[in-house]
Amino acid sequence: MKFLSFIFVILLAYFTAYLTRPEGSSDELFGFLGEVFYDPANYTTEKVPPHVKLRYEQGLILMQKADFPAALDSFASATLEYKHFAEPHFQMGKIYLMQADTFAAKYAFEQALEQNSKYSEAYFELAQILFYEENYTGATEQLNLVQNYSGLNAKMLELRGKSYYTISENDLSLADLFQAIQTDSTLTESYLYLSYIYENSSDYSMAMQMAQRGVYQNPENIDLLFQLARMMYSNGQSKDAVQTYTRLLEISPEYHIALLNRGLAYFDLGELEKCFADYNLCAKLSPQYFLVYNNRGYAYMTINKLDDALNDLNMAISLNSEYATSYINRGVLFDKRLDYTSAKADFAKAMELSPYDVSAAYNYTLMAEKLGHNDDVMFGCNKIIEISSDTAYVNFASKKLNEINSPLQ
Repeated sequence: MKFLSFIFVILLAYFTAYLTRPEGSSDELFGFLGEVFYDPANYTTEKVPPHVKLRYEQGLILMQKADFPAALDSFASATLEYKHFAEPHFQMGKIYLMQADTFAAKYAFEQALEQNSKYSEAYFELAQILFYEENYTGATEQLNLVQNYSGLNAKMLELRGKSYYTISENDLSLADLFQAIQTDSTLTESYLYLSYIYENSSDYSMAMQMAQRGVYQNPENIDLLFQLARMMYSNGQSKDAVQTYTRLLEISPEYHIALLNRGLAYFDLGELEKCFADYNLCAKLSPQYFLVYNNRGYAYMTINKLDDALNDLNMAISLNSEYATSYINRGVLFDKRLDYTSAKADFAKAMELSPYDVSAAYNYTLMAEKLGHNDDVMFGCNKIIEISSDTAYVNFASKKLNEINSPLQ
């Protein structure tokens, strides 16, 4: 009888504690086999009830069968029955990502991390979402946590290297990207971003080498082929650039920027018929693309088809009135037609849009001289001296200023 009374007192105490539990606390805290407290930093699945694990495993099977609605139901049931189970939240996030619902995915991954603060895979998935949302600083912070909890791995290094690149941390980016390809040489985006970094520092040779290594790993990667062709052109290898653009266009025939760039390479090689064929197809595929009219207009001008050139350059400017080069090209055309006033106006506009473009200032000065506008000649010469480090341009401007300031008597 005393034993039964003792058991009754224990049950009464337990029931009283349950009724007076703090708001928001979990029922699992008061189960005879439950946890006394919950610590996400010391996460374990050992105390997950067997039937909850079964629901989770059923969800995984349904995911493999691509029955995502049913999988979500299984995972949601598992989290409702035992909210501290991080894995179902994580798998729900993966499904939401496949469904392009990044808002729901982020919430699910955050829920997983609430239950397991060392869940490195969840940090990585969050980092990927933040990267594509252009929150690059946030992405690097999540990836640093991945490193803290699971060490370095190639995909983490690649994504962090890409994030560092976008926030102009080039040294950190180089270190991560090189370590990524040393760990896994098949990570082609690492080569692509390494090429971008070297291109930005005007090291076109290294930029080309990095793109070549990427193409070797993935010969049909459009972005790498495009970057390789661009770097070949920047290295003066127009013929090789044409061949690489041709490979790219066999894979993606309507890539209009590749057509434009191959047309420019053909122009440099003197193959004007092929140049115009590419420009014409580019204009057909992308009729609002201002650069094709600028480039084709310039090409027309070089073969003295001035009416066609003017039509194209006018179109380029109507599509993009902020592109200084189109005004420079049209100014050169007006000069050829002896319309110095219109030419000078176009070069002045180019100087306004691109204040450090010495060719605009130089041509403006020439037109001002032809028109006898000495004040404008002086303005143009002073501008050239201010912005140019090229000795030829500086000597030209200095000579003109001396001629104006010391006229022959």
